[in-house]
Amino acid sequence: MQSIRRKKLVYEDTGTSVLEHDDDYDSELIYIGNDKVYKGAIDPKYTEFGLDVQWLYNDVSERVGLIEYETLDREVYEVLWYYSNPYATFFQERDWKTSGATVFSKMTNEAYGDSLNSEFKNIVLGSDERVIMPYMLDNMPSYYYECSDCRKRTFSATNGCSSLKKIYFSASTPILFLDDSYVIYTPPPDSKIWKLIPRPQPVGGDEERAEPVSAPEQAQ
Repeated sequence: MQSIRRKKLVYEDTGTSVLEHDDDYDSELIYIGNDKVYKGAIDPKYTEFGLDVQWLYNDVSERVGLIEYETLDREVYEVLWYYSNPYATFFQERDWKTSGATVFSKMTNEAYGDSLNSEFKNIVLGSDERVIMPYMLDNMPSYYYECSDCRKRTFSATNGCSSLKKIYFSASTPILFLDDSYVIYTPPPDSKIWKLIPRPQPVGGDEERAEPVSAPEQAQ
C-alpha cells in the first residue's frame, strides 16, 4: 500500500492481524465518514519518515486501513483503506475491476505445463503479454529473459538455460494484471499504475530491445 504523504514509502505489512505494538493498547473509537473504526498506537516503524502512522481496526480487531499524520502538524493527514484487491489497496483506487477469470484460461497447454513445473512469478506468457503482479509494484521489472534455444521466457537469468538474451518490454506490449491467485484485473483509465509503466500503445511504436546475457543476473 503506497503512502499518500510520502510517495516513496510503501506499507508492506498489510495483513489483517493486530500488530504487536497495538496488542495491549487501549484503542480510540473514531468515526471516519460513516465508518466506525478503532485507532491503534503510533507505529514506531514509520516515525523516521516524519509520520505518525496509526492502524485502523474494525469491531472484531481486524486491520482495515491506517491514518498517516504529519508528525509536526497532525491537522494534516490521509486515510488509507484496505480494498478487495491488492491493486485497489496499493493505489487507493477502488475502481480496479475483475470478472473473476484467471490467467490459466488464457494459457496454451504448453505454457500451463511450464507454470506447474516452475515458480509461476517467473513465467512470461507465451502470448507475448506483459505480466504484472502485486509484488512488482514497488520494484517494476523493465525486461525479461528469453532462451535462444528453447524460447523459454522468465524474469530470472538463473533458470538453467545457457543461451539467454535480455529483452526490454516495448510500449506496445499488452499488459496483464494478476493478483497472487492469478485472477485478472483491469485498472481504471486514470490509474496511478500508468506512472510506473507506459500505457500500452498501438503496435508500431517502441519495439522490444534485446541484449545478450554474459553473466547470471536478476531483472530489475
